[in-house]
Amino acid sequence: MPFNNQNLPYAKNHLEPIISEKTIEFHFGKHQNGYADKLISLTNNTKFENMDLVSIIKETADDPSKTPIFNNAAQLWNHILYWESAREYREENNIPNGEFSDAVNASFGNEDNLKAELLEASVNLFGSGWVWLTVDPQTKNLKILKTQNANNPITMNLEPLITIDVWEHAYYLDYQNRRPDYAKGFIFHLLDWNAAQEKYLSVLQQK
Repeated sequence: MPFNNQNLPYAKNHLEPIISEKTIEFHFGKHQNGYADKLISLTNNTKFENMDLVSIIKETADDPSKTPIFNNAAQLWNHILYWESAREYREENNIPNGEFSDAVNASFGNEDNLKAELLEASVNLFGSGWVWLTVDPQTKNLKILKTQNANNPITMNLEPLITIDVWEHAYYLDYQNRRPDYAKGFIFHLLDWNAAQEKYLSVLQQK
């Protein structure tokens, strides 16, 4: 699929009142599309031109000469997962019962602890970056991970389940410098736990 042929999985006002339509217009329409356009220009007439994003990320992660390609491919992929990690506002947004919930309890004690740790990670990540809930395909253990800039768990052999974008462009129009308010709203009212559960169960089925 062409890098710039990405679709938002819902209407631009779908995440209100936590994230405004205006923010999504800039975040998805300007920033994400900017990464896609830049990646096209960087990979044109190269072996990466027709690769999928995950393959590009893995092949360029440890090659300093390919850092611009990695940055734009990873940022594009990160944003796609970010939109998939959210759903419409819910006052009570709880993790469904099942194997994923059991894994959360095993790794964090309970759902409240997981959300609190995600919030702490989001608030305390220095500079720009991402907060992830991941699963280790080998141990099936859950882990919260913080990465800066474009880095993501794909390069660490971890499977990302959900992600929170803590670059300023994700929240500045709505919250200015109040990252904690944005992160709290996203974690407690927008995170799509059903999507996280589906990804976790998919990892369990892998041999």
